[in-house]
Amino acid sequence: MAAWGLAALCAHAGCAATVAHRDGRVIEGRITGGDRQTLALASATGEPITLDRADIVDIDHPGDVAMLVGLPLAMVGVGVVIGGFAIADAPPPDDPAEAESAAETVLTGVALLAPTIAGAAVYIESWVRARRPDGPQPRVQIAPGGVRVRF
Repeated sequence: MAAWGLAALCAHAGCAATVAHRDGRVIEGRITGGDRQTLALASATGEPITLDRADIVDIDHPGDVAMLVGLPLAMVGVGVVIGGFAIADAPPPDDPAEAESAAETVLTGVALLAPTIAGAAVYIESWVRARRPDGPQPRVQIAPGGVRVRF
């Protein structure tokens, strides 16, 4: 449970997208939507910000770091879940503690998936809100510094 709480906190704490403007400014805010010509954001104080899409050079969506950092944990988590189900599929144990151990193993594995799931949820929400309703779609680029979406 603690892993899920920590993952949600980490993913949500950084839910502001960073938008690079053509004039060199960097604007941070939660993407709330937009249309073909504009992108709408809300600042940390809730103030609405509207940017012309033609002036946007880059958008760094939130959640990518949690998603990428959590990936090794997710891989371990999948292995632990598979191991837990293998224990559960074994012949019924004589000791009830062994059956409880299988359930705990599966729950531990699921908890290790938390950072990746939370980061992906925040990233996808931001990316979907930033999409242009029609016209060319943003290009996704995976780089050492994280996942970037370029227009």
